Amino acid sequence: MALPSLPASRVPDSRDAPALRWGIMGPGWIAERFTESVQAHTTQVIAAVGSRSLARSEAFADTFGVPAAYGSYEELAAAPGIDIVYVCTPHNFHQSAAILAIDAGKHVLIEKPLGLNALQARDIAARAAAADVFAAEAMWSFFLPKFDVIRQVLDAGVLGTVSTVLAEYGEHFDRSHRIFDPALAGGRCWTWAPTRWHSSPKCWVRRSGCRPSGSRMNPVSTPSFPPSWNFPAEARP
Repeated sequence: MALPSLPASRVPDSRDAPALRWGIMGPGWIAERFTESVQAHTTQVIAAVGSRSLARSEAFADTFGVPAAYGSYEELAAAPGIDIVYVCTPHNFHQSAAILAIDAGKHVLIEKPLGLNALQARDIAARAAAADVFAAEAMWSFFLPKFDVIRQVLDAGVLGTVSTVLAEYGEHFDRSHRIFDPALAGGRCWTWAPTRWHSSPKCWVRRSGCRPSGSRMNPVSTPSFPPSWNFPAEARP
Protein backbone atom coordinates (compact mmCIF):
# COMPACT_ATOMS: atom_id res chain seq x y z
CA MET A 1 0.00 0.00 0.00
CA ALA A 2 1.40 3.37 -0.98
CA LEU A 3 1.90 5.85 1.81
CA PRO A 4 0.26 9.27 1.42
CA SER A 5 2.55 12.10 0.38
CA LEU A 6 4.06 14.12 3.18
CA PRO A 7 2.51 17.49 3.97
CA ALA A 8 4.39 20.69 3.27
CA SER A 9 6.06 22.45 6.17
CA ARG A 10 4.23 25.52 7.47
CA VAL A 11 7.34 27.06 9.04
CA PRO A 12 7.76 30.62 7.71
CA ASP A 13 10.80 31.58 5.65
CA SER A 14 13.52 32.92 7.94
CA ARG A 15 14.02 35.84 5.57
CA ASP A 16 10.53 37.10 6.35
CA ALA A 17 11.39 37.89 9.99
CA PRO A 18 12.03 41.58 10.76
CA ALA A 19 15.74 42.36 10.69
CA LEU A 20 17.34 42.96 14.08
CA ARG A 21 20.87 44.05 14.95
CA TRP A 22 22.61 41.23 16.84
CA GLY A 23 25.53 41.20 19.23
CA ILE A 24 27.48 37.97 19.69
CA MET A 25 28.59 37.36 23.27
CA GLY A 26 31.31 34.70 23.19
CA PRO A 27 32.95 34.16 19.75
CA GLY A 28 33.48 30.40 19.92
CA TRP A 29 32.67 27.53 17.57
CA ILE A 30 28.90 27.72 18.02
CA ALA A 31 28.98 31.47 17.43
CA GLU A 32 30.73 30.82 14.13
CA ARG A 33 28.05 28.33 13.05
CA PHE A 34 25.30 30.71 14.16
CA THR A 35 26.79 33.65 12.29
CA GLU A 36 27.35 31.62 9.13
CA SER A 37 23.72 30.54 9.11
CA VAL A 38 22.32 33.96 9.95
CA GLN A 39 24.32 35.63 7.19
CA ALA A 40 23.47 32.94 4.63
CA HIS A 41 19.77 32.44 5.29
CA THR A 42 18.29 35.55 6.92
CA THR A 43 18.22 39.33 6.69
CA GLN A 44 19.39 39.69 10.30
CA VAL A 45 22.46 41.84 10.94
CA ILE A 46 25.42 40.69 13.04
CA ALA A 47 26.43 44.14 14.26
CA ALA A 48 28.93 43.47 17.06
CA VAL A 49 30.87 40.79 18.90
CA GLY A 50 32.21 40.74 22.45
CA SER A 51 34.75 38.51 24.17
CA ARG A 52 36.92 38.58 27.26
CA SER A 53 39.74 38.78 24.71
CA LEU A 54 39.74 41.76 22.35
CA ALA A 55 42.02 39.85 19.99
CA ARG A 56 39.46 37.03 19.69
CA SER A 57 36.66 39.53 19.07
CA GLU A 58 38.65 41.29 16.39
CA ALA A 59 39.56 38.00 14.70
CA PHE A 60 35.89 36.97 14.67
CA ALA A 61 34.85 40.37 13.34
CA ASP A 62 37.42 40.19 10.54
CA THR A 63 36.30 36.70 9.54
CA PHE A 64 32.59 37.52 9.36
CA GLY A 65 32.62 41.19 8.45
CA VAL A 66 31.22 42.34 11.80
CA PRO A 67 31.65 46.11 12.16
CA ALA A 68 32.26 46.33 15.93
CA ALA A 69 34.42 44.23 18.27
CA TYR A 70 34.63 44.58 22.06
CA GLY A 71 37.06 43.22 24.62
CA SER A 72 34.52 42.48 27.33
CA TYR A 73 30.96 41.26 27.72
CA GLU A 74 30.11 44.46 29.60
CA GLU A 75 31.12 46.62 26.65
CA LEU A 76 29.01 44.57 24.26
CA ALA A 77 26.00 44.73 26.57
CA ALA A 78 26.30 48.51 26.79
CA ALA A 79 26.94 49.03 23.06
CA PRO A 80 24.43 51.27 21.29
CA GLY A 81 22.50 50.09 18.27
CA ILE A 82 22.22 46.44 19.40
CA ASP A 83 18.70 45.03 19.57
CA ILE A 84 19.43 41.52 20.81
CA VAL A 85 22.39 39.60 22.22
CA TYR A 86 23.13 35.96 21.40
CA VAL A 87 24.74 34.46 24.51
CA CYS A 88 27.05 31.61 23.56
CA THR A 89 29.62 31.67 26.32
CA PRO A 90 30.58 28.48 28.19
CA HIS A 91 27.59 27.04 30.05
CA ASN A 92 28.50 28.32 33.49
CA PHE A 93 28.52 31.92 32.23
CA HIS A 94 25.11 31.83 30.52
CA GLN A 95 23.18 33.32 33.42
CA SER A 96 25.60 36.12 34.22
CA ALA A 97 26.04 37.00 30.55
CA ALA A 98 22.30 37.05 29.96
CA ILE A 99 21.78 39.30 32.98
CA LEU A 100 24.36 41.77 31.63
CA ALA A 101 22.38 42.07 28.42
CA ILE A 102 18.97 42.17 30.11
CA ASP A 103 20.09 44.85 32.56
CA ALA A 104 21.28 46.90 29.57
CA GLY A 105 17.81 46.67 28.02
CA LYS A 106 18.79 44.15 25.35
CA HIS A 107 16.74 41.16 24.27
CA VAL A 108 18.59 37.85 24.65
CA LEU A 109 18.80 34.52 22.85
CA ILE A 110 20.68 32.15 25.14
CA GLU A 111 22.43 29.07 23.85
CA LYS A 112 21.28 25.90 25.58
CA PRO A 113 21.18 25.34 28.43
CA LEU A 114 19.31 28.46 29.46
CA GLY A 115 20.85 28.02 32.91
CA LEU A 116 22.53 25.35 34.98
CA ASN A 117 19.43 24.78 37.08
CA ALA A 118 15.81 25.85 37.51
CA LEU A 119 16.75 28.71 39.81
CA GLN A 120 18.96 30.29 37.15
CA ALA A 121 16.29 29.81 34.48
CA ARG A 122 13.61 31.39 36.65
CA ASP A 123 15.94 34.28 37.50
CA ILE A 124 16.53 35.02 33.82
CA ALA A 125 12.79 34.80 33.12
CA ALA A 126 11.93 37.13 36.00
CA ARG A 127 14.58 39.68 35.07
CA ALA A 128 13.52 39.68 31.42
CA ALA A 129 9.89 40.18 32.41
CA ALA A 130 10.81 43.04 34.75
CA ALA A 131 12.97 44.68 32.07
CA ASP A 132 10.26 44.24 29.42
CA VAL A 133 12.59 42.36 27.06
CA PHE A 134 12.50 39.05 25.19
CA ALA A 135 14.48 36.04 26.45
CA ALA A 136 14.62 32.58 24.92
CA GLU A 137 16.71 29.43 24.92
CA ALA A 138 18.23 28.78 21.50
CA MET A 139 16.42 25.51 20.82
CA TRP A 140 16.98 25.82 17.07
CA SER A 141 15.92 22.27 16.20
CA PHE A 142 12.34 23.03 17.24
CA PHE A 143 12.02 25.40 14.27
CA LEU A 144 13.33 23.07 11.57
CA PRO A 145 10.68 22.50 8.87
CA LYS A 146 10.90 18.73 9.21
CA PHE A 147 9.52 18.83 12.74
CA ASP A 148 6.40 20.63 11.59
CA VAL A 149 5.96 17.93 8.94
CA ILE A 150 6.36 15.24 11.60
CA ARG A 151 3.83 17.01 13.81
CA GLN A 152 1.30 17.09 10.98
CA VAL A 153 1.85 13.40 10.23
CA LEU A 154 1.35 12.48 13.88
CA ASP A 155 -1.69 14.74 14.30
CA ALA A 156 -3.29 13.24 11.19
CA GLY A 157 -2.87 9.72 12.55
CA VAL A 158 -0.93 8.54 9.51
CA LEU A 159 1.19 6.26 11.71
CA GLY A 160 -1.66 5.21 13.95
CA THR A 161 -1.26 5.47 17.70
CA VAL A 162 2.42 5.90 18.56
CA SER A 163 3.09 4.23 21.90
CA THR A 164 6.89 3.90 21.90
CA VAL A 165 9.77 5.77 20.29
CA LEU A 166 13.32 4.44 20.47
CA ALA A 167 16.09 6.84 19.49
CA GLU A 168 19.83 7.12 19.95
CA TYR A 169 22.14 10.04 19.50
CA GLY A 170 25.88 10.23 19.84
CA GLU A 171 28.74 12.53 18.96
CA HIS A 172 32.50 12.21 19.24
CA PHE A 173 34.52 14.78 21.14
CA ASP A 174 38.24 14.90 21.71
CA ARG A 175 39.18 14.60 25.37
CA SER A 176 40.47 18.17 25.31
CA HIS A 177 36.97 19.51 24.54
CA ARG A 178 35.34 21.67 27.22
CA ILE A 179 32.50 19.13 27.42
CA PHE A 180 34.80 17.02 29.62
CA ASP A 181 35.67 19.92 31.93
CA PRO A 182 33.51 20.14 35.09
CA ALA A 183 34.83 23.66 35.72
CA LEU A 184 33.07 24.74 32.50
CA ALA A 185 29.84 22.86 33.36
CA GLY A 186 30.79 20.12 30.94
CA GLY A 187 28.94 16.86 30.56
CA ARG A 188 26.31 15.48 28.26
CA CYS A 189 23.39 16.68 30.40
CA TRP A 190 23.84 20.34 29.49
CA THR A 191 24.74 19.69 25.86
CA TRP A 192 22.17 17.14 24.69
CA ALA A 193 19.52 16.88 27.37
CA PRO A 194 17.81 20.18 26.40
CA THR A 195 17.42 18.86 22.84
CA ARG A 196 15.68 15.75 24.13
CA TRP A 197 13.57 17.41 26.78
CA HIS A 198 12.26 20.31 24.75
CA SER A 199 9.15 19.22 22.91
CA SER A 200 8.13 22.86 23.11
CA PRO A 201 9.82 26.18 23.99
CA LYS A 202 8.67 26.63 27.58
CA CYS A 203 11.25 29.17 28.73
CA TRP A 204 10.39 32.14 26.54
CA VAL A 205 9.60 35.57 27.79
CA ARG A 206 8.30 38.06 25.27
CA ARG A 207 7.61 41.68 25.99
CA SER A 208 6.36 44.60 23.98
CA GLY A 209 9.74 46.00 22.92
CA CYS A 210 10.85 42.97 20.95
CA ARG A 211 8.41 42.87 18.07
CA PRO A 212 6.24 45.44 16.30
CA SER A 213 3.02 43.68 17.27
CA GLY A 214 3.56 44.46 20.95
CA SER A 215 2.13 41.13 22.06
CA ARG A 216 3.22 39.49 25.29
CA MET A 217 3.95 36.09 26.70
CA ASN A 218 4.30 35.18 30.34
CA PRO A 219 7.59 33.70 31.56
CA VAL A 220 7.80 29.91 31.63
CA SER A 221 4.33 29.64 30.15
CA THR A 222 2.44 27.61 27.61
CA PRO A 223 4.20 27.43 24.23
CA SER A 224 3.77 30.31 21.83
CA PHE A 225 5.62 31.91 18.92
CA PRO A 226 6.82 35.45 18.32
CA PRO A 227 3.89 37.04 16.46
CA SER A 228 5.94 38.49 13.63
CA TRP A 229 6.91 34.95 12.59
CA ASN A 230 3.22 34.51 11.76
CA PHE A 231 2.88 30.80 12.37
CA PRO A 232 -0.60 29.63 11.39
CA ALA A 233 -2.55 28.49 14.43
CA GLU A 234 -2.55 24.88 13.27
CA ALA A 235 1.28 24.85 13.11
CA ARG A 236 1.65 25.76 16.77
CA PRO A 237 2.18 23.03 19.36
